[in-house]
Amino acid sequence: MRDYQKTKGELLRELDALRRHVSELEQAQSALRPSEKQLKDLFDNAVVGIYRTTPDGRIIMANPALVEMLGYSSLEELSQWRNLQKEGFAPGYTRSVFIDLIEKEGKVVNLESAWLKPDGTTAFVTENARVVRDESGKTLYYEGIVQDVTELKKAEETLKQYQFMVESAQDAIFFKDLNSRYIVANKKALEAFGLDSEQVIGKNDYEIMLNKEEAKKNIDDDNRVFQTGKPKEIIKQMTGADGKQRWFQAIKVPQFDNKGNIVGLIGVARDVTEQRKAVELLKESEQRFRTIFENAADGFLLADVETKKFHNCNKPICKMLGYDEEQVKNLGVNDIHPVESLPYVLEQFGKQARGEQLLAKDIPVKRKDGSVFYADVNSIAITLAGKTYLMGIFRDITERKKAEEVLRQSESRYKTLLENLPQKIFLKDRNSVYISCNENYARDLRIRAEEIAGKTDYDFYPKELAEKYRADDKRIMQSGKIKDIEEKYL
Repeated sequence: MRDYQKTKGELLRELDALRRHVSELEQAQSALRPSEKQLKDLFDNAVVGIYRTTPDGRIIMANPALVEMLGYSSLEELSQWRNLQKEGFAPGYTRSVFIDLIEKEGKVVNLESAWLKPDGTTAFVTENARVVRDESGKTLYYEGIVQDVTELKKAEETLKQYQFMVESAQDAIFFKDLNSRYIVANKKALEAFGLDSEQVIGKNDYEIMLNKEEAKKNIDDDNRVFQTGKPKEIIKQMTGADGKQRWFQAIKVPQFDNKGNIVGLIGVARDVTEQRKAVELLKESEQRFRTIFENAADGFLLADVETKKFHNCNKPICKMLGYDEEQVKNLGVNDIHPVESLPYVLEQFGKQARGEQLLAKDIPVKRKDGSVFYADVNSIAITLAGKTYLMGIFRDITERKKAEEVLRQSESRYKTLLENLPQKIFLKDRNSVYISCNENYARDLRIRAEEIAGKTDYDFYPKELAEKYRADDKRIMQSGKIKDIEEKYL
């Protein structure tokens, strides 16, 4: 009996201890359980939108963040004018996807949508929601959390635009980290390497380029940008995967983080291979022109069309004028022609400048010592650095004029001789057409001497006699020998 009572007492004590422990647990749970006020504060101050709607989309609960997110002034206004299932979605977005998912799966996770605000702007959101059903499985309402991602969406669109511009650029554009590894390389950059994105991204120039010396120079240029923190412009040669060498004009610009630390660089490179070829050809052409310019037999003078001052000259014109090159460059058109000839010279200069004529003949040119020579001047209008010049090509015709004068004098003497001979003298071509005759012969034909050109014997003699004359002419020309012929002459 004593043992039973002792056991019973022990059990009662243990039962009391257990009750106290349960009471303590209940107190602890009560302390951990949020109060209604705490839940309301959390609901009202949440930065995300929280809602509850009926299955047909009528809003029965929404926190201030959702009201503001959708552009309304109060829950009452939102509930009155907005149905979350039926209206207010941007083109391309419908609520059918939401309904299908939540009814089938019981929830939706990170569903993207675009909700129209009353002012016509769009709020891009991601939505997580669940369906609440009764014991029979009937849908009572939907509860959801909405995150406004409009700014993120705008940033993504801006990024896409930048990516599009980078990819569409006609220049090679690339980004490198501090280890000179390529982070981004656009289409033109990949074309320059002759590789695809997987062969370039994450690698440095040593791993990509065939020519290791070119790779070393690239990385050395990168390091100078990292060390100085300043952009660097370079002209570089690069061998592509196809073995072809190309020239690029590039600039590398350091990139900084928010604290001002260099985190990499951006590079822009333009393929200037064809331009360099053109420049080389231009240099060769210029050298050839310079050689011709300096070694031509004719003199070259480049004159400003407006001021008529000389801009350039070659050695032959300096020799013709008796000046050195610097002295000629200090002169103008008015300084190298006799004063009395200037009106005519300037008239010719104007016509050539306007393109009305190319050649000005017999232009008197005054030397440094005051003596005068004559030149034929061909002209070419050219434009240099936006200014128009007239290039005159001077050919000294002094000796030619002397020869022409001698020829004129000789011609005059022979003409005088021919006109005073008693013989009838004429000149025919190989077709027996008259070219000229002396006055003695012309008088017999009752014409002036200059009228005989182009005529034949048929114009002056009977047909039978004309044919005999032509036959005699042909026989003489075929034999090539001088013959005395006695002919009937009327």
